[in-house]
Amino acid sequence: MGRRSRNRVLRTISLWTLLAGLFVGLTTDGLASEKWDGQWIGTVISEDPEGCKFDTKPEKISVAGDKIVFRTSSGSTTGQLKDDGSFVGWVPVDVVNIRYVSEDATEAKIEGKISDGLLEGVMHAIYGFYNWSCTASVKFAKDGSVLAEALRTGKDPKLVALERRIAALTSAPAPDNREAKAEEAKALLADTDANVLRIEENITTADSNAGTVVSENVSVEGKWVGKLVTDNGSCATESLIKAEIDGGEIRASFEVNGGKASVSGTVSPEGDVSISSLIDVEVSGYPRTKEMKISGTISENLLDTTYQIGIPNVYACIGSFKIARKGSIPAEAILTGKDPNLIALERRIAAVTSAPAPDNREAKAEVERLQNLRLQEEERLAELRAAISTLQNRQSPKSKFNIPANVNFGDYHALVIGINDYKNLTPLKTAVADAEAIADVLSEKYGFQVTK
Repeated sequence: MGRRSRNRVLRTISLWTLLAGLFVGLTTDGLASEKWDGQWIGTVISEDPEGCKFDTKPEKISVAGDKIVFRTSSGSTTGQLKDDGSFVGWVPVDVVNIRYVSEDATEAKIEGKISDGLLEGVMHAIYGFYNWSCTASVKFAKDGSVLAEALRTGKDPKLVALERRIAALTSAPAPDNREAKAEEAKALLADTDANVLRIEENITTADSNAGTVVSENVSVEGKWVGKLVTDNGSCATESLIKAEIDGGEIRASFEVNGGKASVSGTVSPEGDVSISSLIDVEVSGYPRTKEMKISGTISENLLDTTYQIGIPNVYACIGSFKIARKGSIPAEAILTGKDPNLIALERRIAAVTSAPAPDNREAKAEVERLQNLRLQEEERLAELRAAISTLQNRQSPKSKFNIPANVNFGDYHALVIGINDYKNLTPLKTAVADAEAIADVLSEKYGFQVTK
């Protein structure tokens, strides 16, 4: 046998060995899609709500292997889901043209990708006599997940995760039928910090602006912090506010229009604030003295109002003036930009997980048990990440041989055939898709010239 014949035989054997390995790899990779199997819920929101809307749209999505099913009120259709999470399909829809008050039945193309637990994409339809276009954003998450609850309720996913963490820490039954001791420990934990009760009230309120007026029995005296913000032309500014309320008087300092300013006013027992002070500002590049007015009512450790400098229609700076009691949840929300409910839950977690009950062994033991559960969960997640990393490393092709760079093995050619439909045999479902996947891998990763 000549050298060329031997080389062809070796290449053929190598090709079939490679194809066999790829087939096993594809079969194994196919299992990865199982993590997406199940029911998905979410939202379909028109990108032009004043122009068009979808009256009929996907309400639920089901995933099983490489199939993705879009379910509407009128039925369901099936699309294709690839190993990388990308998907495409068509769904029957009813599109309403809001401007011309018309409705048309048509089909919409829906495509996107699943990534990090979120199925995200777009739905687009051409409809009507004039071929109008309507597009909507699609966001779905697996039913029961944090993201699904966030989409359903409109809450921040971090807030939902923290709420679930709170529930796990405060309501999980103690092992070995020690439910009574667990409840006792929770009560003792709450008693160790008076702020916990206030935090729980903030959680149930679910109002980021806290709208209850301070009662006459609650003192507003003390140090307050916040921000002054305006985007009004030449007087645009953003400045930190430091304030103090003492004996029915309020004093505040901040920067405005490039200069430092201090103002003062009165605070009534009901929390009504009235400030009127002269401050120095620049008008058209010249220093001027103008009156600054601030009025509002303190509600739940928060004063959220507006300020005005000068006279409207002559010269006026108008913006927001927001302060809260130093160290409170509203104050942290103003300074950091976080959701007040998220801050409340973060503080609640800290209180439950780190505040030991004094002189009570059973309560301390319960706190330690909760902390151990958290450590065990973190260790389990670390093991899963390590296992995933190991599997990914195994899938990466690594050469066992040091092949010289100057050796030319010639061109590699692959004829890849995939047939779904047979005349006398039961049709196959994925032969064409498998062949295309193998062809893509040979072409992109191994330099083959592929003929399909």
